[in-house]
Amino acid sequence: MRGLTMVAAVAAAALLAACAARQARPRADSTPSPPASEPVPASRSASPPAPASRAGIHELRFDEPLVLEDGELVIEWLEIQDSRCPRGTTCVWVGEVGILISVAEQGQPLERKELALRVNDEAAAWATTPGHEIHLLRVSPYPTHGVETERAQHVARLDVRPRG
Repeated sequence: MRGLTMVAAVAAAALLAACAARQARPRADSTPSPPASEPVPASRSASPPAPASRAGIHELRFDEPLVLEDGELVIEWLEIQDSRCPRGTTCVWVGEVGILISVAEQGQPLERKELALRVNDEAAAWATTPGHEIHLLRVSPYPTHGVETERAQHVARLDVRPRG
C-alpha cells in the first residue's frame, strides 16, 4: 500500500510541475473555462486612441492607452501573466490570468495596479484610484496548447466607474 501512495504522490507532483511550467509563458483571457473565440483585427492604427466616455465597459490593448474623460483618466497595459489551463490539455489547476496596468488621473501618474482573474478571489479583479474603480472582466484570447498569442492580440475588458 505504501508503494501505491508513493506512486500517486510522484504522479501528482509531476502534474503540478507541468502546470507550473506553463505559468512562465505569456497567455491571455479571463474566465476559468474557455470562452467562445473572439476575432481580433489583424492590424491596428498607430494613431492615438480617441477619448472614450466616462464610465462603462471598455477594451484595453497592449500599446494602445485607454483615454477616458477627455484625457483625465489614462490606463495603459504593461504586462500579462497567464497560467490558465490551455485548451487541448488537462491540468490539476484551472490557473489564473493577471495584468499590470498603469493609471494616470488628471495628468498625474499613479501607482501601477495589478488586476487578476482567480477562482474564489473576486477582490483581485478590482483596483481603485482616488477618482475611479476599475474592474477586470475578461482577458482574451484564451490560451490554446501549442499556439502562441502575440502581444497585440490580447484584449482586456474593463469596467471603469467614477468613485462616489
